[in-house]
Amino acid sequence: MPNRDDPEPIPIDDKPLPVGCAIGLPLLFGSLFAVPGLLLILTGLNIIDIYPELTNGPRWTISILGLPFFSWGVWVASGAFNGIKGEKSIVSQTAKHFLILANLIPMAGVFLWGGFGPGERNFQVETSFGPLSVTSSGKELTGRFVFGSVGIFMAMIALLYVHKLFARNKR
Repeated sequence: MPNRDDPEPIPIDDKPLPVGCAIGLPLLFGSLFAVPGLLLILTGLNIIDIYPELTNGPRWTISILGLPFFSWGVWVASGAFNGIKGEKSIVSQTAKHFLILANLIPMAGVFLWGGFGPGERNFQVETSFGPLSVTSSGKELTGRFVFGSVGIFMAMIALLYVHKLFARNKR
């Protein structure tokens, strides 16, 4: 029996978003990530040259850097077309897993390349305190350790995700 001293419960609005908002918002927020990612991919493939300052390293690393942003944006935007039944379909689940792996694997690859790849690395350290900001060059060994550690962590997450997918399918 409810206590009469309790405040009146707030009614839950069971009205869904208008169709325009339900479709437009995921498309808008997804495109905020997908478009810059696509620009990086196209720059890495030498199709466009919108980021000429990124040509210091191998071009393929630029494409790989753009792939997680593009896949995450497509994943968010695809939410506009998933109905209640569409989220459970085999095609939707496979696409979701592909987009998650297209996000995790390139991120791990970029960090692993930064930590363990050949060549010299120039890392920067920036320290900010209020309006003051100091930038200096960082130690290569420390930068490689941080990038390599994050890369190993991201690779482990990707491997655990793949393992979970196959372990779930065996049951």
